[in-house]
Amino acid sequence: MEVEIVGGACRPACVKAKLTESVKSAAPQWNGALRTSLNADEAVSRGAALQCALISTAIAAKPFKIQDLSHVSVEASWRLGPHGGVLGSGQVLAIGDRLPNACTLKVKDLPVGEVEVILNENGGLVGKWNVDLTLTLTLTLTPTLTLTLTLTLTLIGLVGKWNVEVKEQDSGTDMNLFFETDHDGCSILKGVSSTVEEDHDGGPCCAVYEQTDSGFEPVGIPGLEAGDDAVKASKSVQLSMRRGMMVGLDPKTINEMKKAEKSQQERNSSVAALREMRNKVEGLIYGYRDKLSNDYKEYSTEEEKTVLNRCLDETEEWLYSEDGESAPCTVFQRKYDTLEESAAKMSQRMNEAGKRDKAASELRRYIAQVRQEVKEKSGLKEEVSIIKIHPF
Repeated sequence: MEVEIVGGACRPACVKAKLTESVKSAAPQWNGALRTSLNADEAVSRGAALQCALISTAIAAKPFKIQDLSHVSVEASWRLGPHGGVLGSGQVLAIGDRLPNACTLKVKDLPVGEVEVILNENGGLVGKWNVDLTLTLTLTLTPTLTLTLTLTLTLIGLVGKWNVEVKEQDSGTDMNLFFETDHDGCSILKGVSSTVEEDHDGGPCCAVYEQTDSGFEPVGIPGLEAGDDAVKASKSVQLSMRRGMMVGLDPKTINEMKKAEKSQQERNSSVAALREMRNKVEGLIYGYRDKLSNDYKEYSTEEEKTVLNRCLDETEEWLYSEDGESAPCTVFQRKYDTLEESAAKMSQRMNEAGKRDKAASELRRYIAQVRQEVKEKSGLKEEVSIIKIHPF
C-alpha cells in the first residue's frame, strides 16, 4: 500500500508525523513511507481535471475509488441532567473508520428524566448545525420603481449535546442511540429508540417493532400464531429528543483561555516588531554600501569609507549569526543607531551639498535683481535712493 499526501499544508514535519501516525494505526501493514511525488500545490487542480474526465462521455479515463477515512476519534457519553454523573460512554468513530459512517450504541437501565447525550465532551470536532437567516431590503428609487433585495445567510456551527426525554414507561429498558458521521468527519445524533416489553394475549403475531423510513412497523414473531398464550413481546419506541446548546466551558477554563490568547497576541506583536527591526537593519546595510559607491563617493574620505565598511561587515556577520537570530529588539535598535552615527558626517555633507546649490542659485538671482534695481535708480536726480532687498 502506498500513501500520497497532497496540498500545501502537508509540508510541515509535524503534519507529516501526524499523518504517518494516523495511517499506521489504520493500516498496520503499511511500510510508513509517505509519498510526495505530486506537486502539492497543483493537486487540487489535477484532481478536478481528473474528476471531469471521469464524468465525461468523450474522454476515456481509468476509474478509481476514493474512500475517506477518519483521522480523529469521536466518543459519546450520557448522563442524567447537566450536573449528573456519567452513566456510560461509547465510541462513535475510531481513527481509520470509513466515512461516511453509521453507528448504534446501546444503553442499559435508563433512568427517568432528561438524559444528556454528549459528543467529545473534552474537545474535538462533533456535529454541525445550520441557521438560515433571510434579510429583505426594499428600496424605493422612483415613485414607479421599487427595488427589493433578499439576502440569505447560512450560519454553520458545531453542537455536541442532545437532550433525550425518558418517561416512566420507558425506564429500566434498553435505549439505542443512532449516530451518523458525514464525509467531513462530523458526527450527529440522528435518533433515539427504547426497547420495551408488553403482553399480547391471542393477538396477531406482530408484537415486535422495527424502525423503517416511514416510522416503526410491526413484524412477525417466528413460532407464534394468533390464539397462543400470552407472551412477552418487545417493541421499539422512538424517544423525543432535542438538540442542546454547544457544550460550554467553565469560567475558570474561559479565563485561562483568555489569558493564553492575550499572551499569544503579545508574543505575536513582539515577533512582528522584531522582524521589522531586523529588516530595517538589513536594509540599512545594503543601502549604505550602495551609497558608498555612488552618493557618498564625493563627500567622504578614504578613512571614513574604511570605517563604515568595517562597521557594515561586522553588523552583517552578527545579523546572520546565532547571536543575531536570538537578539531582542533593543539590540537591533542599537545596531541601527551605530550604523547611522558612522555615516552621519557623510550624510550631512551630501545634504549640505544639495542645499548649497539651491542657496547659491538663490543668491545669484537676488544679486542680479539688486544690480537691475541699482541700474534703474542711477538715472534719477536725487543723490540718495533707497533700494529694498528681501533677504533669502
